[in-house]
Amino acid sequence: VDYSAGEYVLRQTAPPDHLCLMLTGRCYVRFFLSNGRSVILQSLRAPCLIGEVELFQNTAPLLVQALERTRILAIPLSRCREDLLRDPHFLRQVCSDLILKERSNSLSLIHTFGYPLENRLAKFILDNRQENRFYIRKTLVAESLGASYRPVGAVFSSFVQKGWLTKEKLVYTIADEPALAALTRELEPFSGPWHPPTP
Repeated sequence: VDYSAGEYVLRQTAPPDHLCLMLTGRCYVRFFLSNGRSVILQSLRAPCLIGEVELFQNTAPLLVQALERTRILAIPLSRCREDLLRDPHFLRQVCSDLILKERSNSLSLIHTFGYPLENRLAKFILDNRQENRFYIRKTLVAESLGASYRPVGAVFSSFVQKGWLTKEKLVYTIADEPALAALTRELEPFSGPWHPPTP
């Protein structure tokens, strides 16, 4: 199945009837709170599974929306669920994917308390852009980053003043990607062998 930017891959309403393997593209995962607010939990990049938790538990999924043209292999659970749950190679891969997603979520929480808003916003923009444009409402950005609306607006303005972004109405265009990327380097997941810090 092909999805255009902005289309919903999964909606936060009922358990999905397909397991989705994202072959190409990027999506973000969003969650609606009971108070009406919503947060973007993470961005997903192909290749990855979507809906693997719902394979094990009959729960409503999180909302998943395409950030760019995305191709999904939709595997019907009614025909394949039992076979997939008996396949040790598949289950091992699911465990690996879930661990990586959980680690990414934990790092996001650590970033909220350990890094300035400027760094976190730069990463959020690069993770959730559509090509070189970014147009997610500032209220949603603020809630997703655990920040207040005004500080988020101030950092956006500072990025525009520095020439890193340009703004036309509600749409920001990335004008200096290397400058934004430089702010995100400390926030990238660490994947090499662990060495204790030098005192």
